[in-house]
Amino acid sequence: MTVLRVLQRPLWGSILLTNKKAARLFYLATILLSTMNISEYLRDVQQELTHVKWPTRRTTANFTAIVIALSIITAIYLGAFDFIFSEVVKTLI
Repeated sequence: MTVLRVLQRPLWGSILLTNKKAARLFYLATILLSTMNISEYLRDVQQELTHVKWPTRRTTANFTAIVIALSIITAIYLGAFDFIFSEVVKTLI
């Protein structure tokens, strides 16, 4: 495992990274942030957000219902196993 040290970055100081690709990306990000002022950054973020395809209200509601239903099913499943195993342990003790 290689450990790379990114040095002399005024914002973060010295940071150890264990992956060459992560170190390169981190280095490029720090250079980008040090050369770009905040107004440029916010303008770029706003421009990128126009390219996002946001889900419709119906799609969001459907996915929310699916997440809630699966959460309830999982809770019932885990609760049943917890009850069963606790009863087995009680009878053994």
